[in-house]
Amino acid sequence: MLLHGSYNVALNSFNLLHQLSLKTHPKLELLTTTGAGAIIFQAIRNYIGHRELVMTGLRLIGNFCRNAAIAAQFGNEGVISLLLHVIDIVRDVSPIALWALAGVIRPVPGNQMLLLAQGGAEYILQMLRASRDCTDEAGVRIATWCCHVLL
Repeated sequence: MLLHGSYNVALNSFNLLHQLSLKTHPKLELLTTTGAGAIIFQAIRNYIGHRELVMTGLRLIGNFCRNAAIAAQFGNEGVISLLLHVIDIVRDVSPIALWALAGVIRPVPGNQMLLLAQGGAEYILQMLRASRDCTDEAGVRIATWCCHVLL
């Protein structure tokens, strides 16, 4: 439905899933094992130019990944390359994308290896270097989340 529907359908679906993901709901794992992750990732790719949908999708990924089993599954489904792509393409959502990336990386050692294998650590280090002279709030948040991803 998300893949073939309109932007509004995708956004409404993301908002409903986001509300569900704020709770530690037993159905979250069921949703992800039935392919919700792949649909979420594809919808973000399809609507990458729509900031609100991308932001909601990133929050959704971060909330889902509080569950280590879901974080491991998302890692296997390509979420790390998706998040690096979002960070690269949509610069103004970098702090939230880095937060989601930290959520995917930290609970699952295998995901840390995936980040390294995809060249993400070097990319995050470059972002950290670029943000070191930033004094605005976004620059500080980017630097903070870069550190969370790398530690």
